Order: sequence, then structure tokens, then C-alpha cells
Amino acid sequence: MTKSLLLLLTLGTLTSARAQGTVFFGNASTTSGWGNPFLDRNVRFGPSAAAYNPLLIAGDNVSSNYAGLDLSGLRAALYYGSGSDLASFTKAILPNSAIGRTFKASTSTTAGSWFGAEATLQTVAWGVHTSLAVVIWDSSLSTDPFSAEAKTGLWGASSIFSYVPPIAGPPSSWLMENYESFTIGIPEPSVPALFGLAAVIAWWRRELTKRKQRASGAAVVLKSLLLLLTLGTLSSARAQGILFFANASTTTGLTPADRTVRWANNATSYNPSLQPGGLVSSNYAGLDFSFLRAAACYSATATTNLADFTVAVGTVTTFRQSTSTTVGSWFNKADSNVSAYPDAYVFAVVWDIRLSSDPLSPEAQAGLWGKSDPFWQYTGFLGPPDSGHPQDLRSFTIGIPEPSAPALFGLAAVIAWWRRETSRKRIRQD
Repeated sequence: MTKSLLLLLTLGTLTSARAQGTVFFGNASTTSGWGNPFLDRNVRFGPSAAAYNPLLIAGDNVSSNYAGLDLSGLRAALYYGSGSDLASFTKAILPNSAIGRTFKASTSTTAGSWFGAEATLQTVAWGVHTSLAVVIWDSSLSTDPFSAEAKTGLWGASSIFSYVPPIAGPPSSWLMENYESFTIGIPEPSVPALFGLAAVIAWWRRELTKRKQRASGAAVVLKSLLLLLTLGTLSSARAQGILFFANASTTTGLTPADRTVRWANNATSYNPSLQPGGLVSSNYAGLDFSFLRAAACYSATATTNLADFTVAVGTVTTFRQSTSTTVGSWFNKADSNVSAYPDAYVFAVVWDIRLSSDPLSPEAQAGLWGKSDPFWQYTGFLGPPDSGHPQDLRSFTIGIPEPSAPALFGLAAVIAWWRRETSRKRIRQD
């Protein structure tokens, strides 16, 4: 009888201890067990970070002492919940009830990552699906990352991703496998705030009109200057367009269409195993294609000259595996800087990053390469949340680009010269 009671108490304690799901809250590339160790999971500075300090370069890894600055107040926290409203999520419990995890120094081999630790999802049982998101903020402004004070400083949040706390398994089972890299910067005013400001400006202009007869000329001029300054600040705040760079069919906000990336007919010249029309993945046919990258390129004008396009900061990403339900797509990248609104023409490009970090360089175009055609016009401004999505992006292929006409003529000239030199040498030898 006593042994039975002890057994029941033991099982009850074990069940209680495991009723709360846990996750390893870390993003360092050196963490053992990642399914795709080449995926970029770093936290980087976004284009708007320069508004905090001009020394913060967009695309660089976040660290506690970047460029000699004191960024030790930055914290990373984990939130869980359901749906798409991050503000409704619950904060995961960290060791010692810490408000967040600090970032590593710039000299670390894993700069761009925070110090990892186990986090407890106190209302999620093991084996039950939940959604997670990572939030970064300056804790010196507020201990609450969603407060108005916190959002006046460096701030950022990852895309929401899925997780199921495992019942048992190797340590890698507790990794945030679906987490992806994201950026932090100075948050832009929300759409309601911008409309509110517009309403204030409209009221102000009406009041100025009413008071013109009573106000002195100097006062009118002063108020007009203040209005112009306000409008200038508003324009500056929206000077950088934000693109949600995604092509997965399951992406919320994208209208149904085929946006997958496939192998072109000439891809077989790279490897005969690449079936034309097959969906591109990081491990297609058991081969390693983790070096393939996708990015968005933009131009202020509708031009066909690639030299006029710029790679959008924060869009470089990798492809999903062949077992993914959205094979043929890259991992989503949010909050990517594309251009000054509204004149931005955008296309997607895929290339072998081992050949060049610049997808538009001749070196990159010597390997597996392809781009979407035609480009689409970016219109993400004061619209609904999906206005920054690439709605007009359509499926395209990658392969080995054919030499351009000038290159072929150049090669023909070299061959002709070589043949002439060979003939001259034969005559001299005879």
C-alpha cells in the first residue's frame, strides 16, 4: 500500500513538472542540432536603426557593444500564443525570472545572437502546438517591450513561428527550428497614428484659415513654417518603404497564385539530377543547395538595366527543404527596406552566394541564377497590413544563364585571334 502511494505521488510530480512545455530560447548558429545549420538566424540592424545612431549599419549583426556603443540594455524575450496579434501573446518565463536575455559582444563568433537559455511556456503542455515570437527592445527605456516608451528606442519582433514542446527526444528537439532572422530599428508611426496626425494637420490648417484675418503676417508665416516642418518629419518617417519578402503559398496576406521557384531547362548543365520544372529546395535530390540565396532588388524607375537595381537590405534568405509543405519557396523576410515611397520597382533574384555576395554581379550570373520577370511596383504605404506583400510576384526558374551577345562576340573574336596565331606559328615552323 505504501509503495503504491509513493508511486502515485512520483507519477503525479512528474506529470506536474512536465505539464509546462519548454523550449531552448537561443539563436546561435553554433548550437548543436539545427536541422538547417546554414539558415540565417541572426538579429541585425534594420534601415531605420541609423535614426538611433548613424553608426548602426543596416544588415550588421546586433551586439552589446557594436561600433563601441553601449547597447547592453538590449534584451531578447520570448512570447507565445495563438493568432497573429503579438500584443495578445504571453511572455515565456526565463531563468531567475529575467525580463530578457542579453546580446553577445561584437567580438563573439556568434555576434547577432543572444545568450541562450531554457524558457518555460507555462500554459502550454508538451505535445501541444503553439506559436512563438521573439521581441527585442531597450530595457533601459522600459521593462515592458510593448509600452510606448519601449517603442521609442531600438525595437523589433520576429515573424510568428510554430513550435510543439516535445514529450521526449534529443536536445535538438527543443530548438526553435522555425525561427528566422529579423531586424531591429526605430519603429515607424502606426497607421492610426499617421491618420491621427493628418487629422490634426487638417484641423490646424482650418484654424489658420479662420485666423488669417486676425493674425499678424509674421504669426501666419511662423505657423506655416511649423506646418511644413511637421509634414517634412512625416515624409522623413516614411522615406523607407518596407517589403514583406515572401513567396510561400501559406503566407498570410498573399493572394493565391503560383510564386514558386523551379529549375529551368538548362539547370541540367549544372547537374543532370535537376529536373526541369522541379521545385527548388535546399536539399533537392539529396544534393546540397544550402548556398542558394533569394533576395529582392529594387529601382526607382521602370528599367531593364540590372545595373540600376539595388539589393534590398534585409531580404537575403535561404530556401526551404524538399520535405516542406511549401517547397519551392524561401524563408520569409519581414521589414526589408526597398526604397523611398512610392517609386520602387522590385524583382526577386536567386543565386549561388559562394560565387559572389552580389546577385547582380557577372560572377553570380556564371552559376545557378534566375530572377522574376517582370518586376512589380511596390505600393506598401498607408494601406492594409498586406500592402507590403509582393502580390504581383509570379513563379520563375533558375538555371545556368546563357552568355550575352557581347560575350559571345568577344569569345568569337578570341577564337579567331587564336586560330590566326596558330596558323602563323605553323608557317614559321615550316
